[in-house]
This record gives sequence, structure tokens and C-alpha cells, in this order.
Amino acid sequence: MAEMKNLVLDPQYLKIIAKSLSDTFVEYLSPQPILNLSPLLKSQSKLFIETGIATGDAELIEELVHCLNEDESEGAELIVELRKVLHDLHHVLGSGLYADYKHLNCQPDGSHEACYVSSVLIRLMDGSFLSQLSQQEACKICSIMCEKKFISEKSSEMALKKNNAIEICLEVLTSIRQRKPDWPFEFVECLKSIHPVHSDNDQVRAKSLTLVQKPAISSQTVEGAHEKIEKESNYSLAEAANFLETCPPLSSKFSEDDSEKYFAALKREEQKHMTDFSDESDSDDDDSENEMVNLALRHYQEELAQDALAGKNTIICAPTGSGKTRVATYVILEHLKKREGANLKKKVAFLARTVPLVMQQFKSLKRYLPNKYLMENVTGDSEYSMNLHKLLDHYDVVVMTPRILENHVTGEDPLIPGGLAAFSLLVFDECHHTRKGEAYNSLMLSYLHTKMKSSVDLPQVVGLTASIGVEKAKKVSEAEVNILKICSNLDAVCISMVKKYEKEMEELVPVPKEEIKLLKERDHDECSEKIVKIIKDLEQRALQLIKEVEHEDLEKLMKKIPQDKKSQQYGQWVVMMEKKAMAIARQPQKETNTSIHSILVIAYHLKAYNVALDLYDLVQWRDVLDFLKKHFNDFCERKAKGGLTRAEDTFYSFFKELEQLQRTKKNNNRNLKDLKKVIKRNLLQEEGTQSESRKISKGIIFVRTRFLAHALASSMENSTDGLLRGLGTSVFTGTEAPESEGGMTSAQQEEIIDQFMNGSLRLLVATSVAEEGLDIPECNLVIKYNHVGNEVTTVQMR
Repeated sequence: MAEMKNLVLDPQYLKIIAKSLSDTFVEYLSPQPILNLSPLLKSQSKLFIETGIATGDAELIEELVHCLNEDESEGAELIVELRKVLHDLHHVLGSGLYADYKHLNCQPDGSHEACYVSSVLIRLMDGSFLSQLSQQEACKICSIMCEKKFISEKSSEMALKKNNAIEICLEVLTSIRQRKPDWPFEFVECLKSIHPVHSDNDQVRAKSLTLVQKPAISSQTVEGAHEKIEKESNYSLAEAANFLETCPPLSSKFSEDDSEKYFAALKREEQKHMTDFSDESDSDDDDSENEMVNLALRHYQEELAQDALAGKNTIICAPTGSGKTRVATYVILEHLKKREGANLKKKVAFLARTVPLVMQQFKSLKRYLPNKYLMENVTGDSEYSMNLHKLLDHYDVVVMTPRILENHVTGEDPLIPGGLAAFSLLVFDECHHTRKGEAYNSLMLSYLHTKMKSSVDLPQVVGLTASIGVEKAKKVSEAEVNILKICSNLDAVCISMVKKYEKEMEELVPVPKEEIKLLKERDHDECSEKIVKIIKDLEQRALQLIKEVEHEDLEKLMKKIPQDKKSQQYGQWVVMMEKKAMAIARQPQKETNTSIHSILVIAYHLKAYNVALDLYDLVQWRDVLDFLKKHFNDFCERKAKGGLTRAEDTFYSFFKELEQLQRTKKNNNRNLKDLKKVIKRNLLQEEGTQSESRKISKGIIFVRTRFLAHALASSMENSTDGLLRGLGTSVFTGTEAPESEGGMTSAQQEEIIDQFMNGSLRLLVATSVAEEGLDIPECNLVIKYNHVGNEVTTVQMR
């Protein structure tokens, strides 16, 4: 198949387009006809080669899409090949000779006909629209896609800041929300509305409505068509699609000013509909410019607020979902009004430990406090992160992470004169973290030192928590000591709990039903046994090297190797070996010792295989291989350059052997199947029987690692089950790691929470960053997937 002349497109652009179409491919492509026509694509499908046409379409298309997304070739060879095949099939079928689109999975009663789906796919894969749109036209498309909820407002804002039409379109495609397989049809309709012309394919589509049933297309027929196309050297896909070739420029005006006004309006609408209290359902009809929303408390909430309203340093302790944030907001409002009436200093610091919590609590306070009280949020990403002292005079309430405040009030010469005495009220969200090593504790140490040394007017302290925690206490007396320690650290004279109105709270605050399901280990199959064999081989090599080094501590350590290679104890043992070897390597006489270097490399590999064994119980085999591939990427790059030592090359070859294991039958993970059943049972029902409440149900899966979060989310997004695919799944991880290692930016976190709250995402796979404090209404399912925390995290997850 010869590449058409005007299909020359930057491979990076093509990769972005193909990536954005992943969900559409999974939804609509039937892979077997495509693989049969392309030796190149067929060669990438191990499932196809091993099982032939007996393999289900669902598995084949998942693998094909996975290969496309992983295509790292300089010229995007696999994507270009798929584009050629789709083009050729469409050309032959569109000629009117054959009407059976075997390569497309369109139900007879579906919303899109096969011919139209085919036309849309090749139009987008063609990519010619990238160079044919003006910047104004691209802006309009961006705004329409945002309005139709295919991209978020933040993503649309980012796109509109780009310098040209191509960059705007690529940003839109990059930002397409997951599990929206029908977005291409809306996108093409946008293009048609801007360029209202009728293409040849539109005529083909109309013509196909009157076609009678014809014989199924065969591979020989298509191969004959290939020859015909190659002879017609002047034929191009753009001519077949007739897409935006002769269109006049956009007549309607859409300037940069218009886009700014559009997003200003969206922002106002966001403020209008913002609600963040889990136990109240306030009307969305309140205008953001109103003085304030009614903050009436229930009886049990009034009981929680009583001590704080009396000016006492207190810890407000109540279950998640009981409205602690609402109580705190009421306390802040009364504090501001009282201080204002007495002409006293009124300055409130609301502290939350993570960026998502800061943004959520800021929105909550912004909604419920009168506009006359000025507010600001400050995190590490804010321009004021090191200039809090400059804006403090201008705001009544500042919501921030504790580290920001710590940087401004501690030390011999604090940036804020007077330190914490500059505030009149401190609110600590999730205050059970006021322990040694935490920023909360550092702030309160400063508070207590000031209290002991001077008579300065210090702020009132209010803590919020669902569980103070008892750490490792095994007796009641030990638990009491731990609780009193937290009270002491916060200088709290009382703990506010619901007693008088406990019955009311029990009636209003839902009590979750807990269910325990044991996971099944996969210890005796080809894959797990191969990993264990590699681990034992590496252990023996480490033992030989340690004998050469003649280090007593390392030799003792090798006599205590844990038997369970997937356990955390084994991981800790490897870390201990690595630390001892590193200490030897730092000694001057050992700097060039190749044995020590090899031991360190072995430790690096053992850590990876320990994690891989644990992952194998929880995710698909290909996910395990992806993890190892990323972990050993540095060795791969160095091997390509001939930079590996002999030992490194040997150890890396173990992974390459593992990578060759057949993929068939390794994707049937029983734990993953059970997980999906639980999700479907709680969040989904059969089509046509869903109640309204079920349609808006949401869930969170908590896991221990970022990689597991991404692997599970990918499994849900690429599930063969259409209901699961349509659920809307996203990872939610912390900001401490870069995006390349599975971390997220604060803007991404905020966007995910917004999407989860409005229902466009209904399932989060989260690390511990989401365990505490996030107030998400209608989240009726929490799963701890091989994730065991302490008593505090258990209560927080509930």
C-alpha cells in the first residue's frame, strides 16, 4: 500500500490523534479483518498469531490499541499502517460495490451507521484539518467541545492560550475525556458547521441507505483494490474525504476577547453551582454574588460548635459526612462577626495538608461566607507561596497548606512579624496529623514556645478530625495517652463530640456496610515461577559477590533471606542489603570495587521483582511487564549504546527472557474479575433497569502505589465490558512525584475532583492522597484493593 501524497503528517501529531481515538477504536473496530489485511499489524499481535481468529475481538482490539499507544517508532509506523488499511477499506466499500463493513462493530440499531463511522475515522486519521483551520475556527471548535463536556473548562482554557490552530486542536485532542468514544462524531459536526460543504462521503452515506445486502468483502477483493489504488498514483485520502478543501473562511466572529468572555461566564457558572458539604443539598440556584447562603446548623452540629464558639481551643471530632467543614465555617463566620463588632484583629488561617483539600475547603468557605470577608488560597504552586506576608493585610481568611505558613512564621526572623500572633483563629483540617515530624506539629511548637515566653495575644485553635487515632496502642490506657498527646500538641482544652444529639446524627449520617473478600494468590503458574526463579538466581549471585567482598554484616544478612519473595518483609530485606552495600561503596578504598557495584545492581533488580510479584496478584500480566520495562528503561537505553557492564547485561537479560513469555491466558486475573464484579454490582445495573440513584453512584479504589493506580484505571478504561468502559475512570495521585512517575499536578488534581463531583467521572483509583478529608457527595463505594492502613485511614476511608 503506497502512502498518499498529502498524507504527510508529523508523526507526533499523528500519535496524538491516534491516542485520542483509542476509546473509539475499542468501541467500533473489529480487529480481525484489519489484522488479516496487514502483515505489519498482524506481526504485532501475539494473541492473533497464537490463537488466530478464535480469539475474541475484545481482546484483540485491546491489544491492537495497546500496541498503537506504545508505538515508539520515529515515523509512527503502526499508526500509519492502520490509517492506510482504514482508508483502503473505506474506499472499496464506499465505491458502492460492497456494503458490509466487516471491520466495524456497529449494531443495526446503533446511533451511527458503519459508513459514517468509517468516514469520520479516516477524516480524523487524515489530519488535514490541522493545517486547514484558522486560529479563530480552532478556538470555536475548542469552545464547542468544552460546551458539550468532551473536554474540561481548564483544558479548554489551556488550548485557547496556544499560538496557532494546530496547537489548539492538538491540545483539544490531548484533553479528550476518557471513555467518550463518540466524541469524533461531535468533532466532525463542529467542523461541518464551520465549513458547511457536502463531501463525497456524505453522498456515499446517503447512497448506502438504499443498498441491498451484498456478499461479505474478502481479503482477496481488498488486495485487488490495493493494486487499483496503487495504480491511481494521483489518488489521495483528502480527495476521498473531500474534507475542508475548498471551504471559505469562518464568517462568524470569534476573537480572543470572545473566548475570554466565554470562560469568564463559565467561571461564574462554576461558582454558582459549587457545593462541597456532604450532609446538605443546597440549591444550585444561589447566585455567587448573593451575600451568603444559609448556614443553619442541625442540632448535633450546633453541639459540635459550642466549645469553639465559646472561644476555647478545641478538637471537633465527628464521623466523615457529618458536616465538620460546615461547623468550622459557622465557627469562622461567628468569629469574624464577633471580632469585627469589637473592632479586634480578625485574621483566619485554614490549614489543609494537601493541595486538593486546600482547593476544596477554599471553595466551601467561599460559597458560605459573605463576600465582604475577603479570601485567598495559597499552595506551593501559588505565586504567593513565599510572599504570604505581602498579601496577609488584604485578606480576612487564607486557606493554605501548613508548610506555607510554617515557612513564614518559624525561625529567628519570621517573614510575618509576630509569627502566629498575626492571626486570630487557626483551623487545622485532619488535625490528628499534629504529631512529630509533621508541619502541623512544627507550627504548634512555635505557638507553645510563644505562649510560654510572652503574653502576646495568640489565635484560637480549632482542630477537625474523624478519628484522633491511637497509633500502636494495645491497651485503653495507652490509647488515652496518645489522645491526650494530640490534645497537648494542639493546646486543646476539650474534645467536642456529639452526645446529646447522637441519635439525630446517627439518623442523618450514613453508616457504611463493610465486606471483606480475600484475594487469591497466583503462585504456581509459569509467570510467577519464572520471576521467583530469577530472584533466587540473583540471590545466589549476590551471595558469591558478598563472599568476594568479605563483609561480615552482609554475610549475616544473606543468612536471613525471607522465603516469601512477594512480601513486604522481603522488600525491606533488599533495602537493608542495598544500604549496607552503599555504605561500603562510600568508603574510599571500595570506590572502584566492581563486586559492590554488582551487588547494588542486583538489589535494584530484586526490588523490582518483589513489586512485580505483588502486582501479578492484582493486575494483568502485561501490566507487570510494563512496570518492569519502565523500571529497567535506563538499562535498555544504555544497552543500545553499548554502555552496560558484563554483570548489568547479564541481569538485564533475565528481564528480556521474562518479556518473551507468551501473553495468552495471563490476562485472566481472578482478583481483577472479582473487583470488576463488585464495581458493577454497586455502581451499575443492567441496561434499562438503572435507577436514577444508581446512575450517579460513584466509587473510589484505594491502592498502595501510583503504578497500581494507573494499571487498574487502564484496565477499567480498556475493559471489554461496555458498562465498565462507560463508567468514567481516572487515577488520583499525589503531587510529590513527577508526571513521568505517575504523579499529578495540583491543577490536574483539581480537575479530576471537579469531574468526579459533576459525574463525568464516576470511579477514581487513588493512592493515600485521597484518603483524608475529600468531601465527595454520592460516593457510595470505597474499595481497599490490597491496601491495609491503620485505624485512622480506615475511619477516613469510611
